[in-house]
Amino acid sequence: MILYNFNLIFILILFKFTTPIQSDFTKDCPFIYTVDLTDTPLLPNGSYLYHNDTLIPPEFVRDYNYTILINDKTSKNVQTHKRGCICAVKQCLPFCSDDLEMFYEQYKSNCVDYGFQKNVTFSGGIVKSKHLLKDFHLIYGNVCNIENGYMLSPELEQHNEWTLYEDSMLLRQHDHRNLTIKEYCFDIEILNDKYQFIINPIVCGETIVIPWFKIWAMAFSIPFLILTMICYCYMQRFEDAKCKCFVTYLSFVTMSYTLICFYTISGIDLSSVPCQIYGM
Repeated sequence: MILYNFNLIFILILFKFTTPIQSDFTKDCPFIYTVDLTDTPLLPNGSYLYHNDTLIPPEFVRDYNYTILINDKTSKNVQTHKRGCICAVKQCLPFCSDDLEMFYEQYKSNCVDYGFQKNVTFSGGIVKSKHLLKDFHLIYGNVCNIENGYMLSPELEQHNEWTLYEDSMLLRQHDHRNLTIKEYCFDIEILNDKYQFIINPIVCGETIVIPWFKIWAMAFSIPFLILTMICYCYMQRFEDAKCKCFVTYLSFVTMSYTLICFYTISGIDLSSVPCQIYGM
């Protein structure tokens, strides 16, 4: 019996170490980080040679039976095909839209550098000039929320300087914060006319999580605040200065709680100025 249990444990341990472990890219490599390998040459060792310059090993390849449309991010069922996680083997760079590539195709005949060459810092502090469209694999499709984001434009504001590293990490200089490719994307900023523009990263806007328990707590406290004001006016003489100040304070608190609860629960989108006035 003891020998049987020992053999069973040995088999389980052997099975654990001989079972192939699923690559992390299936979890950490979203669809936009993959490329279609349908027409890509397959090498004898199972690797794919993408665009004749990037080797994608078999552990970064899997079958997909769907595709995701860039514009509306909806999923569409398609015939099963191979896709490879190219960002695991090549430096990827997120672009907010495909306007950069369109601008480059339009102006490259003028033989003028419109900012497509950017300095990239490598290990050891070595800085090399790299072309945004030629030396990186481009990721499109609003990789993050840019509606509330802002562009780092050192040409316009000195404190907006940034550093791009070889692993696509972006350093925001003014607070020394490192941003991953999920937290920024490159875009164009038009200057005086259509022939003058700069290319810089946009820092993604933060996703605001609404603390619903606080909102409902405010809503629940509103009738009690009103009752408190009524009781206080009956119990005390309203001509008293302290009473007037206290009731006035409670009335403003009640009003602000009501506005915050109303606009948050209703989902009405407000501009930044009303939000600041209401304290939201």
